Amino acid sequence: MPHKFSFLSRAALLMALVLLAACATAGHERATRTTTSMTEAKPALEKMKTQIAITLGTLNSLIRQKSEDPRPQYNSYAKELQKMEAQAKTAYNSVRETKANGDVYFKAWEKDLQLISNPDIRDRSAARRIKAMEDFNKILVKMDAADEAFYPFLLELQDVQKYLNHDLTPEGILSIKDVVVKAGKEASNINQRIDDTIAELHRVESAMEINRNLAEPPARTSAKPRAAKPSNM
Repeated sequence: MPHKFSFLSRAALLMALVLLAACATAGHERATRTTTSMTEAKPALEKMKTQIAITLGTLNSLIRQKSEDPRPQYNSYAKELQKMEAQAKTAYNSVRETKANGDVYFKAWEKDLQLISNPDIRDRSAARRIKAMEDFNKILVKMDAADEAFYPFLLELQDVQKYLNHDLTPEGILSIKDVVVKAGKEASNINQRIDDTIAELHRVESAMEINRNLAEPPARTSAKPRAAKPSNM
């Protein structure tokens, strides 16, 4: 005799299915927030690279200037240096937002594992979560490497500004030239580390893209009008 579910059993099963569906949807939404923050972080990092180049360009123009009054070049350098610091903060905040969204995503995933009753499937999901976390954390490692190189570079350029603020003579400018050349080499290293961070963002974002596609509803297409039936002649 086949087993019959009671009303309460079927209601409990239905509720469990609804809860699982809700968790799945929420998971996709959390993944979407994470990938969206990755998308926004990449142009912020690119702008940071651009501003580094502009700032160094104004400093090199100041070092090479031949005019009697170097103050316009100095003021331009000071202005671009402030922009560089501000853009760096924007870029790092974008990556921190990515980290925060990722933390929420992975913590919720860990919690949702308890809803999987099949131990084999639960173990597979747990293993996938660990692998995804390892890949995600590579972004943070790359960003920390860029951060480690950038802030000494920023402080050095700020020291150059302070130095020249009190000695904007031809001799004073010439005496700081070797520091400027060194800063140019440091900038190349920083740019490479930023590129590495962008590459990791792109790689992890691409791997998680399916979650975004699942979370976003498909675009609605308007139904094509049916062709009119030809009238009988």
